[in-house]
Amino acid sequence: MTHGEMGMTEGHFSFDRSLRLGVDLTPVLPGGENGGARVWVLELVRALARKRPDWHFQLLTCSLNHEFLSPLDRPNVSRALTDQGPVPKREKEVNWPHLRRLWGVLPRSPRVRLKKILNAPFRHQPLHPSRKWDLLFCPFTAPFFWEPSTPCVCLVHDLQYRDYPEFFSRQDRASRDTHFREACDRSARLVVASNFVRDSVIRAGGIDPEKVLRIPIRRDQRSRQNGNGAERVRRFGVSPGSYLIYPANLWPHKNHRMLLTAFGIFQARNPGNQIHLVLTGNTLERGEALREELLALGLGSKVSLTGYVSDGDLINLLQNALAMVFPSLYEGFGIPLLEAMSLAVPVLAGNRTAIPETCDGAALLVDPRGPFDWAAAIARVVSDGELRARLSEAGRIRVERLGGAASMISEFESLFLELAARAN
Repeated sequence: MTHGEMGMTEGHFSFDRSLRLGVDLTPVLPGGENGGARVWVLELVRALARKRPDWHFQLLTCSLNHEFLSPLDRPNVSRALTDQGPVPKREKEVNWPHLRRLWGVLPRSPRVRLKKILNAPFRHQPLHPSRKWDLLFCPFTAPFFWEPSTPCVCLVHDLQYRDYPEFFSRQDRASRDTHFREACDRSARLVVASNFVRDSVIRAGGIDPEKVLRIPIRRDQRSRQNGNGAERVRRFGVSPGSYLIYPANLWPHKNHRMLLTAFGIFQARNPGNQIHLVLTGNTLERGEALREELLALGLGSKVSLTGYVSDGDLINLLQNALAMVFPSLYEGFGIPLLEAMSLAVPVLAGNRTAIPETCDGAALLVDPRGPFDWAAAIARVVSDGELRARLSEAGRIRVERLGGAASMISEFESLFLELAARAN
């Protein structure tokens, strides 16, 4: 098997001095707007810095996140504040009436040039760092600070903008596609977390499969906490073992509307039940609309919309849940699936994209487009204790089979050493 197919788990690469690594964290946003990717990336940086105290990590930050990222500081980790921030989005496309009238009478060549200007993605300007790096790591895909003399590694989390273009504005699609194309052209290696994304990247990018390396996300097996976790979940209006949880930002692909429909069907078919649904994650601009939907469906007292919660509260809510539901339409990996399985929480999930690969038989999978099927599956998970026990044990075994975080860190370490040694 090739490195791209299985990840690099062995091999030693000679490098005769401390590795100097630039890490572009300018896209990081405080709160939950980056989703699970932010949590994973910051954990990865922390773990690498702990394992390699002889390396120096220069974290590129922006005014929005510079102080937020200060907990990453270590003797071998420094932050470099750039004057750049996350790539902004245009909320609305250009739609000026006079421009629309003019559009029809312009010759084709000026129209093409004007269209490129109006739809061009916002771009970072190159950074001129005070020190040179041996390698640039771009964990949010875009190689904003790429230099031809420095090897670059880009993480590609998914290509959702291609499969579900309706979930993105034209401007956002253009930006994402530009970033992906530049990552394909400029990186020495692209890293993905699943074979699903790897196949998508190779197909969409038209690049050599050897350039795309799969390094699955891993988490160490978590032990259940007893402490005051039960009391902490009651602050969210639920009792341990009486609720289902869906940890996801209110992005369109997370499929909340279908889930609420399915949960409403379940409630109508099972009057008098005590099961609640807890929705965590950043509500973004959809919070009010979702609350109105809950009232219209008669679910106002059965669904808790918590908004973004701390990592500690999320773990407590997960480990005290009856099960986790995850009806996402699209995942490049599905970090919450891994989190739930590491806590031996039963999982009910969608059967598309990378989800079956991530769960590998350790979840009850259902078509995320079928609310009646989901209502039946919810009823089954709620009523069947033996099923929950089997799913819980299967999840524990799946996380154990994937391996712990140390093996994932070692694969990134080997990759960085290999590329730095080749360029040295």
